[in-house]
Amino acid sequence: MSKVKLTQEQADEIKKIEDVDYAINILSLSKRPDNPLAELSIAEVARALYIGYEVEPEFKVGDWVVHVHGYIGKITKITNKGVVFIDAKMGNGRFVNTFPVHYRHATSEEIAKEKEWRFFARHGRKPWELKIFDILHGGHYSYVITGIDHEHDSIELDGVNNYYLNDIKGKFKVACFAENRLDVKDDEWLF
Repeated sequence: MSKVKLTQEQADEIKKIEDVDYAINILSLSKRPDNPLAELSIAEVARALYIGYEVEPEFKVGDWVVHVHGYIGKITKITNKGVVFIDAKMGNGRFVNTFPVHYRHATSEEIAKEKEWRFFARHGRKPWELKIFDILHGGHYSYVITGIDHEHDSIELDGVNNYYLNDIKGKFKVACFAENRLDVKDDEWLF
């Protein structure tokens, strides 16, 4: 037999029950409509008490979630019928709307990866697609990308330092993309 799925409110009520036999008799004789367990059958309550239960995840607007099809997004709306809308990248669209059972909370790694993807996508780039004259910031200094060796996955900063792309990801953040620089006029670099 499988475990019963409960809401957090129902799980809290189950935890209050100490004497299992007494609890089943009480529940079978009278189910108060204001009790969260009133939505469950006697068999479901018994299974929750004897076999165990799983708490259904509760979602709220702003939570990062993963859809069963792999789309990652932030919940933007939850309707009174339980339909959840998320802002996610998918095919030609940006929104997914289904019921909460189709989602799970995203892990911190999934959230970080999605935020990184969104940051670069807003600037028309793939994650960590760097170009010459992008500015990177690391530590207390900023550096201009002066060379890129795609064959060796190497980036040259300020004409002096060479870093592998994997090292760049861990040590630097993009401060400015080349196409957004204000020190450029008619493709002439003013430095």
